[in-house]
Amino acid sequence: MRKQLKTMGSMYDWSREVITCDPEYYKWTQWFFVKLFEHDLAYRSKSPVNWCPKCQVVLANEQVENGLLLALRNPGR
Repeated sequence: MRKQLKTMGSMYDWSREVITCDPEYYKWTQWFFVKLFEHDLAYRSKSPVNWCPKCQVVLANEQVENGLLLALRNPGR
């Protein structure tokens, strides 16, 4: 992706890049969440979700139209 962005002429300060799949990054996110959970500031509960039985995933509200995944309902979109 870096190569594509550079080819397009994009100018970024790559020294400030954050790679969220890097264990050095997400270990702090996990640590922070555990601390919130330990102090009852994060919790688990049941709630309704938009479930796509075909894809077997939970969908964001923006991905659903009339109960169907937009990409499945309108493949050309």
